[in-house]
Amino acid sequence: MLFNNFFGYQDEGYVFKIFGFAHFIPIIIMFILIFFLFYYRKKIRLWKYEALFRHFFGALMILNQMAYTYNNIYITSLLYKDEAIGAFPFPYASVTKDLPLSLCGISMILTGFLFFNKSKRLFAILYFWVICGATLAIIFPSAIANNTYGHFGPDKFRYYQFWIGHIGIIMIIAYMIIVWEYKIKLKSLIYSFIWLIIFGASTLIVNLILDANYLFIMNPKDTGLNFLPNYPWSIPSFILLGFIFYLIIFLPWHFIEKRKTAKS
Repeated sequence: MLFNNFFGYQDEGYVFKIFGFAHFIPIIIMFILIFFLFYYRKKIRLWKYEALFRHFFGALMILNQMAYTYNNIYITSLLYKDEAIGAFPFPYASVTKDLPLSLCGISMILTGFLFFNKSKRLFAILYFWVICGATLAIIFPSAIANNTYGHFGPDKFRYYQFWIGHIGIIMIIAYMIIVWEYKIKLKSLIYSFIWLIIFGASTLIVNLILDANYLFIMNPKDTGLNFLPNYPWSIPSFILLGFIFYLIIFLPWHFIEKRKTAKS
């Protein structure tokens, strides 16, 4: 019973409070981890088990994304068993919502591979995807605080899967920057944005075939950004908003490079 409750669906009446205690604690933990990562960066880089650590954590990210789908399949089985499936507008496990076709979902898989191969090209793509996607997800955690998908607190597996995944991909990007001193250049922005357009176009085709809402292209209001229009006008809106986010995220690197040029 305890097992079923932890891995099961939301408790009746529970509402995850945005900017409440359960929301802030994981974010505080993330900043503490980044601080220690910076403080011990040289020791970590020279650590003889550094590669093993990266491979383990990379595998964990991939498994964490897979766990999301398996957990939804398990929740669906419980709903049918408890005859509560009618309480939700769709079967909990569904190809219309469980494929890794969100920025964070695909990033959990790709950052896992990044920790295996340390590819600078892959890093250039994921730096922008992770900062854009994970920042929005952490501020507006619709995957665990949504009237459609459900509300999940610290007594549920879904809560920990969400935070481990989203904080994990940020930590991997931070790790590559702080420990391995990876850098972002203007061509990185262009390269990443081209791949974002390709990924978005591919996801749109999947949405039209499956009648889904991956990347929130069809209905952006599920992200908490209620000012954005629905499809098809969501497409130019997302492209414009995405490019603005890209420029903002690139600005620190621009100023760092400008400062280095001025010194030399």
